[in-house]
Amino acid sequence: MRIVVIKKQSLLLLTFALLPVLGLWAAISSDTINMVLNHGYKTVQEMSEDTNNDGHKEIIKIRADLRKESYWVEIVHKDGKNYTLKPDPKIASLGTYKEWYPLNLTVLDINLDGQPEILVMGSGSHEKPFHIFQWDGTDYRLIFARLITGIDFHDVNGDRIPELILIQRIYGSGFEYVAYQWQNDQYELINYSLEASSRGFVEITMLLEYLDRPFESRVTFPPEFIPTVFTDRYSRDSRELNQLTKKFHNTVSIQILCYMGEDLEWGRHRYPENSVWKLQLLLFTKQGTKLKHELVNVEFTTKLVDAQTAAYRIDKIRFK
Repeated sequence: MRIVVIKKQSLLLLTFALLPVLGLWAAISSDTINMVLNHGYKTVQEMSEDTNNDGHKEIIKIRADLRKESYWVEIVHKDGKNYTLKPDPKIASLGTYKEWYPLNLTVLDINLDGQPEILVMGSGSHEKPFHIFQWDGTDYRLIFARLITGIDFHDVNGDRIPELILIQRIYGSGFEYVAYQWQNDQYELINYSLEASSRGFVEITMLLEYLDRPFESRVTFPPEFIPTVFTDRYSRDSRELNQLTKKFHNTVSIQILCYMGEDLEWGRHRYPENSVWKLQLLLFTKQGTKLKHELVNVEFTTKLVDAQTAAYRIDKIRFK
């Protein structure tokens, strides 16, 4: 048997020779490693939910194509069969893959027909791909798809079944709220005015657009702007205003990534007294000459200030 002895000097030389290689490997991102080892694919998230109402939880895999920078979703049944959620051909993708662009997915019987739906919403600055799928006995059928700004669910006609409310940004004129109702196994557009039901969402977007200041590091509110978005109570609270301006100091860009829910507090009026909007924001901030990103969960409480016009103003802001 031949024994090879490495001298201390040779070992030291080998170590120094490998340092640049090790440093390069450490600098390579996890996405790049996945690109090489997994043929350009990556499992971003895995969860278990009963997607077909058979009493068993299926495995849901949110996957990413790193080359195309797009998401797709695989569902594995208990018999091992694999199903892929296919996006609407006109939209062509469930969502754009970026580290700061999550794919939002939930399983919920939103129309109370006894069969759970799979809601999938991508992330983006303005238009987000939104899809709803439902198991039809043989495959996951696409039952609804749109490019949207935001989404909500509300019972607008009093039948205790929530309608699907889409929030669409109309450039130059604000936002449009469109309602869809579940009829004959599909969502149908219904004629219902939602202008008075925004419950302060317009004021929230106005505030975020104002805080989006790529050429100014310091946030200052002109006197005429404050009463258009804030309640009198919030306007008089200098501590809360200072906290808000400090949070968005050096903010270059703000995007609403995800609508995570809304809690309504009812009183004696036909409109809710308070509405708590739960949003996930993507902030790009300037730190020296570098651009940094941060995901922020925030709750905006909007308060009814005029029951005649259904006007709301922002009364509280809480960062989670």
